[in-house]
Amino acid sequence: MKKKAIYLYVCWLISVFGGLLSLWDLLAGKRLENPAEVMQLKGKVAQQYNRFYDAVFDLNHSMNQVLILFVGLLLLATVLVLLIKKKLLLANILYSAYSVFSILVMAYDYLSSQPLYHYFSDPAIRESVMMIPKAVTIVGLLLNILFLAIVLFYTWRQQKDLEVKKEPI
Repeated sequence: MKKKAIYLYVCWLISVFGGLLSLWDLLAGKRLENPAEVMQLKGKVAQQYNRFYDAVFDLNHSMNQVLILFVGLLLLATVLVLLIKKKLLLANILYSAYSVFSILVMAYDYLSSQPLYHYFSDPAIRESVMMIPKAVTIVGLLLNILFLAIVLFYTWRQQKDLEVKKEPI
């Protein structure tokens, strides 16, 4: 096939960038001694925020997250190898699997973080703290669904083009 898989390279690059950011956070992320002080919080809210921060840090740096990140980066590395070897169909299939994996991981991360919000007794503070993770999850899901749709569309189109070429005139 003469066509370049630019769509797959773009999706792959964006995914690798996100994966490397996650790896950097995992390796370089340090637990703050008093995160409420950085946020200029005082009193009961400061204590609640410090406990919440510690729980989130532990969740984000758990062995499950390390394993999930490793599997995701391994899938992306394999997609790159398949692209270099010009095995476009396999690269498309594997990247589609990575996209589904990423969607499932985002759902897992979102659901596993929900119990952590109980640290805040004030519902208004709880809701305001929950807004950013909700937004990040929604944007990530939409982006991965878009990537999945693009890759599946091009895979379908490439297979259709191959069938047309194989038919005798």
